[in-house]
Amino acid sequence: MKRNTSIQAVVDILDSIYNPAVMKPENARSKNVELSLDNTVLAPCINNH
Repeated sequence: MKRNTSIQAVVDILDSIYNPAVMKPENARSKNVELSLDNTVLAPCINNH
């Protein structure tokens, strides 16, 4: 039984390596990232230069 578990583990690893769905790049445009700036933090830095 332990042998089957080891074989299955190797098959799972190989399957994840050669699985085209896993290797497919993700679509960066499908996710939105929002950036917000805190002027109270940035103002002292800008005024010192």
